[in-house]
Amino acid sequence: MWKVRTIAFYELRRTVARKKVLALVILTILVDTIPYYFLSTAGASSVPLAARPYLWVVGVFLPQAFFLQFIALFISAGSMSEEYEQGTAEILLSKPVSRDEYFWGKFSGGLSLLALVVVLNAVLSVASSTFTFGPQLSLEILPSVVLSQVFSALVFF
Repeated sequence: MWKVRTIAFYELRRTVARKKVLALVILTILVDTIPYYFLSTAGASSVPLAARPYLWVVGVFLPQAFFLQFIALFISAGSMSEEYEQGTAEILLSKPVSRDEYFWGKFSGGLSLLALVVVLNAVLSVASSTFTFGPQLSLEILPSVVLSQVFSALVFF
């Protein structure tokens, strides 16, 4: 278990070093703030008063259609192949690490990065909707929504 955790942290550090995380954060900020900007500039009559306390749902579920699948593919696509191309896979696998530990370490490192992006998406959505339309309601379901989004993105991971 210790080896899996070490490889997972290595995967996170490697991803951050390649500036992949910076691109993901910028894309997440854009995806989470632009819908609220358009909703707020469309005019007060375009958004009913009864719907305003629940507009956080727009920002949480809108990226589900395209953004989270793209992010999952973006994170996982080069995870193993880049290690072999750079020659670091042979070094890692020459250590006392089994292939299963290597795989689960890479998988858990990528999955934790995906979970961080999903949490950032949810936090930015709630913050943007609160800033634009006032206090939001029914936020108690947000943790289960975040977990379900991470789970649903595993198909593409």
